[in-house]
Amino acid sequence: MKKWHIVVTGLFIMVCLTVSPAFAGKYNQQTHQAQSQLKALGYQPGPADGMMGQKTRNAVKQFQGDHGLPKTGTIDDRTMQKMQTASQKKGMSSTMEQQGHQAASATGGAAKSSPNAYKAQKRLKALGYQPGPADGKMGQKTKKAVKRFQRDHGLPETGNLDDRTMQKMQTAPQKKGQTGANSPQGDERQQPRRPKG
Repeated sequence: MKKWHIVVTGLFIMVCLTVSPAFAGKYNQQTHQAQSQLKALGYQPGPADGMMGQKTRNAVKQFQGDHGLPKTGTIDDRTMQKMQTASQKKGMSSTMEQQGHQAASATGGAAKSSPNAYKAQKRLKALGYQPGPADGKMGQKTKKAVKRFQRDHGLPETGNLDDRTMQKMQTAPQKKGQTGANSPQGDERQQPRRPKG
């Protein structure tokens, strides 16, 4: 019986090493760091596992294109330097953004703009939600649209643009006949018209 247990365990380990990239792939500290920074900057590199997969490569290309670098998809020294600079700037702007949100809440004024809010507003509009203007500001219309999206997709209705919400927005299928330019106007999603009777 012990012999059979050893054989089964050995086969299980071989299957895991063969099938799972987490076991079979090669971990790279620089890739892990880049994935973490890309995620913090609002890109979608997939899990921060130190493995250079297609999602990470695509996120690196997008970052490179956004920052005037050749879109190679590889993490070279120039790309890492740009990521570190962008992360430092975002760290400073995140602190300022939080202060802006707090000040806006206290005074009832508009919040500072954010890249995630801008991306979410454009995507929400394309999906048929009405977040208001794509100005990067988390105003009341945007928060209401985010909450409706979260409710419709089984997410906690916080109105915040957390990682799960942003990921779900990117993968949510666009409704038939909905395009960013042709999406309904107003604060609510378009309701079906009832025949006049």
